Amino acid sequence: MAIGRINRDHTAIIDEDHSYTFHEFDLLSTKLARIIRTELSETSTTNPDGDTVIGLCLPPSSKFILSVFAILKLGAAYIPLDLHFPAERVKRIVENCRPVIIITDSHGPSLGDLNSGLNLTKVLDIDTLLMKVHEDKSIEASSNLVKPVPGPVLMAERVAIVLYTSGSSGEPKGVRLTHRFDK
Repeated sequence: MAIGRINRDHTAIIDEDHSYTFHEFDLLSTKLARIIRTELSETSTTNPDGDTVIGLCLPPSSKFILSVFAILKLGAAYIPLDLHFPAERVKRIVENCRPVIIITDSHGPSLGDLNSGLNLTKVLDIDTLLMKVHEDKSIEASSNLVKPVPGPVLMAERVAIVLYTSGSSGEPKGVRLTHRFDK
């Protein structure tokens, strides 16, 4: 199998409003990871299971992809939350998984119906976070390192994503997948 090199100046993502090169995308995701890390320092960095899980309640977009990369750079896990699912299902997933932060889009459906599950979760708006990314001039383009959140020493052993199935009983059941990549 041949593996090609990625040219940092080639287009990585095309969105409705903008296209990003691999270099721009890497820089933006690094800055976003650092800003999320700052937000985590103001709250508990792990849920009761000892994992750093961040909820993503965003429509499919470059913002979603950018957020996933930022979260993974932190060594944290993400859980996709779809508010088009029945409210009770989403509420149970949030109460069960207990993400430490939920990143949402102010233009999408409201998290208002989930208040009982969110009382221990900080909710952040992606547009506000991205505004901080664009305003922050302190992060040098040459520095793409992100300090990981506390967790297992081996990044491969950390949870990367939590997916919920419908479960045989009808109750949502979470499956935790690690950063490990096996061929």
